[in-house]
Amino acid sequence: MVMLFRASAVHRVLRRSFSVLNGMSDDLLISMNMGHSIGGTSQRSLVDSLIKAGVLNTPRVQEAFHSLDRGDFLLQAVAPEEAYANRPIKIGTIATISTSQQHAQVIELLESHLQPGNSAIDVGCGSGYLTAVMAHLVGESGSVTGVDIVPSLIELSTKNIAKTKLPKNSIKWETSQGKQILRPGTSFDCIHVGVAVESMEAVDAIAAQLNPNGGLVVALGYAGAEQTLLKVTKSASGELTKRAVMSVLCQPLLDEAPLPLALPETRTEKLQRLQSELEAWKNDFTAKHGHNPTREDMLKDPLSKQLFSEFAALRK
Repeated sequence: MVMLFRASAVHRVLRRSFSVLNGMSDDLLISMNMGHSIGGTSQRSLVDSLIKAGVLNTPRVQEAFHSLDRGDFLLQAVAPEEAYANRPIKIGTIATISTSQQHAQVIELLESHLQPGNSAIDVGCGSGYLTAVMAHLVGESGSVTGVDIVPSLIELSTKNIAKTKLPKNSIKWETSQGKQILRPGTSFDCIHVGVAVESMEAVDAIAAQLNPNGGLVVALGYAGAEQTLLKVTKSASGELTKRAVMSVLCQPLLDEAPLPLALPETRTEKLQRLQSELEAWKNDFTAKHGHNPTREDMLKDPLSKQLFSEFAALRK
């Protein structure tokens, strides 16, 4: 096994000195400072800023990011200046959609392993954005699996993918069990782990499921502290090369899912709920008074008045 801790393309040297003022390593500070120049009010302006910052360099990756709108992968609609800003956005109890800068850096690291026809897996898929980029790059002849320990995030990812132009059933979804990241007996050309593992043994266990010439990106370190983003490649003969890329801050690998995430109601779902509640109120009124309620009856009762008002507003 060869272990190389070379400089990243962005920072040249992976520096482990820490700032006395804020406790962050220099390379993380550089990455954060670069991030201030990234962002926009649309997917196009966001991608253009990633290209200008030198984060998104490969033409086919640029095309993938242009074709997949970050705004379609949020838990709920937000203002454009928030949706396309270079910052994480919450999509659950502890889950976030990562910054576009981090998405771009990860995909650029894995691009050579995401060729048409390749197999890929995104562990900790969250919103499904990175999974969608992978699916775009490997094409219809390839295969992509999205994995998360939180069932509601798998549901969210599935809904988000449906908004894209990716082929139907282009991604397979799985709910993980505890800290078993990959199912035994499976192997992939490309593995992305979007959460941090705590030991090199855990990294090696994941890398064992790489195909020859495959690549893995995973964060190594503990929760609540800086971690090291590793790029692991497997040669045709099975030899592993590990390269420290940069410092990152990722959520840890979980033993179990956090409390369930309640997805916001769609307009159709809310209309159906209000209609059902109004019907239940009407039946209750009829049972008590022996006749159907009039509009005046509905407006006199605080509950039915509120339900009717919300229903009417949504029907406009």
